[in-house]
This record gives sequence, C-alpha cells and structure tokens, in this order.
Amino acid sequence: MKIRGGRYTLMAVLAGALLTLAACGGSGDAGGSVGSGGSGGSGGASASWSTVASGTTATLAAVWGDQPGDVWAVGVNGTILHWNGTAWSPPVSSGTTNALFAVWGSASDSVWAVGDFGTTLHWNGTAWLPFSSGTTNTLLGVWGSGGSDVWAVGNNGTLLHWNGSAWSPASSGTTAFLKGIWGSRTDDVWIGGDGGTLLHWNGTTWSSVSGGTTTTVLRGMWGSSEIDVWAVSSSGSPALHWNGTAWSPSSATGLSSVWGTGPSDVWAVGANGTIQHWNGTAWSSSSSGATANLTSVWGVGASDIWAVGANGTILRYH
Repeated sequence: MKIRGGRYTLMAVLAGALLTLAACGGSGDAGGSVGSGGSGGSGGASASWSTVASGTTATLAAVWGDQPGDVWAVGVNGTILHWNGTAWSPPVSSGTTNALFAVWGSASDSVWAVGDFGTTLHWNGTAWLPFSSGTTNTLLGVWGSGGSDVWAVGNNGTLLHWNGSAWSPASSGTTAFLKGIWGSRTDDVWIGGDGGTLLHWNGTTWSSVSGGTTTTVLRGMWGSSEIDVWAVSSSGSPALHWNGTAWSPSSATGLSSVWGTGPSDVWAVGANGTIQHWNGTAWSSSSSGATANLTSVWGVGASDIWAVGANGTILRYH
C-alpha cells in the first residue's frame, strides 16, 4: 500500500478498512442476523437501534459527545456534524478537506479532531481551529485524561502528546500503525494497532505488552477500569480483553469500535451494520436495521448510544 509523505491515502484508511470489515463479517457468541428494527442488549428494556438523518452521504469515521445535546461526528473531506439534542446540523465548517478519523474532548468547549496529513483541529466552543501537530503522518486516534493531557496516535508508530499548549512527539518504540487509544487515568493508557501491537503508558514510559497475537489489527479500545479493557479487531481476529494481568481472546470478531457504560454493558460495531453487545458473560448480536459498515460507537448512557459509518449512516440506541 503506497504512502506519500507519511500519509495513508483516503482509500487505504477508510475504504480499505471498510472492505476489510466487510470481508471479515462480525459474528459474536449468539450468532443472529442483523435485521430491521429490534431491541438491543441490557442497555434499556424498551430501547432499540434506529436510523437518524445525518444530512450527508460522506463516510463518518468517529463519534463522541460531552452530553446528550452535544455530540460530534467526523469523517472524510473534513466533514464535521453536530447533534444539538434535536437534529444533526448541516456540516460545520472545519476549514479542511482532509479526512478526519477520530474525535475526543474533555469538555463542551475543548474537543479535538485528528486525521490525514497530521491534521489536528480544536473546538473552543465557538469554532474549529487548526493546530500544528508537527507531523504529516495520518492520525487515527485521540484520547486524553483532561484538557492538558491528550494523546494522538497514527501511521508509522506516530505518537503525539498535548500538554495544554502544544503538541510534541513521543517515542512509541514501534513503526506499526497505531489506531486505537483509551485510558482509565493519566498513568494508565493503552494503545492498539497493526500486528497485534499493544502499548501501555504507566505515567513515565511506554512499553510493549503481548496480546498473544501478531496478526490482529486492533482498531478500537475502551475500558471501564484499569482491570477491564477491550481491544477490538477488524481483521477477523478475536477481540481481546484485559483483566488487569493479561490479555485474552473473546469470540467477537470483525469489529471496528467499542464503548460501554460498565463491565456488563459494552457495545461494539463493525461491517454490514453489525452491532454486538457484551452483558458481562457473552457477546450477542443486536439488530441495527442497517447494512452499512459501522466505524464508531459512543454513548451518553446505557439507553442513549450513537453509531456512525459509511455513506453518512448514523444510528441511535434510544
């Protein structure tokens, strides 16, 4: 796959990833087909997944919010959408046509979006403004413990840290493409990437941790605590779970993103509208009513969850 100037081409990052997902499917413990309508897991007795109009056909790569009426979705061509509690707005001016692959914030007036060519945009409550990242490598993930402690990861082992004033490079010790990042606190952060790469930050140094595989593409990460962390794979390999001591495989495969409210309420999404739910014991399929590849999942609470994906697809569990 050709890289120019340290950049994944748009086809390589999103189209390629979505094709991988489509090839892998997205089965879990309970099997079950993805049909129309239908209820989900234990998030809410009367809640179900339904389609919400996005007003765009652009592929959406990530979703994150600060509260029920303040949710952001980002995607290709610099697309940024905002949910105000009633509807998704027409695309907000991002000032870029570069693809955006991840979004995360510490407050309603402090949100980061990162993407192609090392793009880093910051929402200050009024406008999205560009900041210099110091790299032209594509950035694929972003997470922080607060406004002055934010990490961004990407191609070729790219690892950046925001200290509240500027982005600076950090050594990851790898050249693998880094894609997923999540932490429980400032001194407990996990990164997942290609080749089963798993890195852990203890507040002082990054170290490599074995996940028991060198073929898995770890694309999404989320946890409820330092002893309950999930890393999901879009490569057909099992999702991995960290129990505080070691990583172990689960039966869920073909997933691109994971998020939950706690150890027994975890959601993951993937190809062809696949949505899986973990109830603390097993993964099971949840009907999404969609066939588009889903790239990201995030929620406000157990009965208010968003999933986004190809062709402007936005789903809500509510």
